[in-house]
Amino acid sequence: MKNMKKVADCIFVALFAAFLVGIFLLTTQRRDMTYSHNENRNLAGKPELTAKTLWDGTYFDQWDKFWLDRAAGRSTALKLDTYWQWKVLKRPVVHDIVMTDEVLLPYWKDDFFEPHEPIDQRVDEVADELAALDQHIRDNGGRFYYVGMPSQTTYFKDQYPEFLYNRDAMLTQIRAAMKQALADRDINFLEMAEAFEQVGNPKQFYWKSDHHANLDGGLFVYRHIMDRINADTGWDLKVLEEDDLVRVTLEEPFSGSRNRQLYYVVPTDDKVTYAELKEPIPFERYNRDQKSWPIVNVLPEEGEMASYSVFMGGDMPETSIRTNRPELPKLLIFGDSYSNVLETLLYPSFDEMRTLDFRYYDDKTLWEYIEEYQPDIVIDVRDDSQYLADSPNSRFR
Repeated sequence: MKNMKKVADCIFVALFAAFLVGIFLLTTQRRDMTYSHNENRNLAGKPELTAKTLWDGTYFDQWDKFWLDRAAGRSTALKLDTYWQWKVLKRPVVHDIVMTDEVLLPYWKDDFFEPHEPIDQRVDEVADELAALDQHIRDNGGRFYYVGMPSQTTYFKDQYPEFLYNRDAMLTQIRAAMKQALADRDINFLEMAEAFEQVGNPKQFYWKSDHHANLDGGLFVYRHIMDRINADTGWDLKVLEEDDLVRVTLEEPFSGSRNRQLYYVVPTDDKVTYAELKEPIPFERYNRDQKSWPIVNVLPEEGEMASYSVFMGGDMPETSIRTNRPELPKLLIFGDSYSNVLETLLYPSFDEMRTLDFRYYDDKTLWEYIEEYQPDIVIDVRDDSQYLADSPNSRFR
């Protein structure tokens, strides 16, 4: 009996050792991974050996993080952990996502991303930068519009449980201060949070599992932009109505930025719907001066999930849509990813539409680009969580 127990113990130890060796060997094959799609973050890099890191012990701590980030089966383990926390423990926050019945929202600590200087002071600094940009655009024959979009946190602020922080007081103060500061400087400002509130913040304007506005929300903002441009200029540019569009809904599962962070454990009925023109307008598309397919809605490959990147193919450093109708004005858009859905709707009203994303584009400064391109209209799209961020016109002047 004792011998059989020893044999069983030996077999168990051998199998466990083989399991550990197998995990190690599989992990070593993943050492070149640098980014986690689900977590939307860079993985820990290979530690650098220096006298300081060796002395204070951080060198060995960094190796722990490096291997943990690349452990074989890590995604499966995190997926199981997500389900456990959500369904079994019923935690209100899982992997920094607030789990509500209606929508998946970002979790904020009370002091997370709070401004480190008085809000009014920082707003004045940003507004002064925008005023300088506005003057530069005017000097080059154009007109500037600052379009403020409500972040998902703002749009669904009432969906946060009472015991969780929703940033509403701070973001409301920032929006009010920005509105006043831009008005004082005579800058065209479209404050879309107010416009959405006036129609009751329809839930269908934003996805439940992604932080962007969808096609319906994009159309709402697009029409505000076009109506304002026409009112200011008298150009009478074409504004797309429902009769001008064909809606197409993709059947592929939706990869939302929030649900992706939860490893798609939470079921969602979100779908990507995009719009095509009933009467197409011929155009050419260039990405960084390289001619591309003449499309603005980029469909997922077979077997892939659909996502917000359907609109314009996602974030691009530089894109040009040329309809070759010189009697129409030229448009330049920059800002954040909230502009992508707008771009698929704006181009039919212009001779050329150019878009810049300064997170990836650094060939020219914004001021140089304006001097060279001479746009008639320049639009800066920001969500309200980015109002106090460094503006490209200050960093790239």
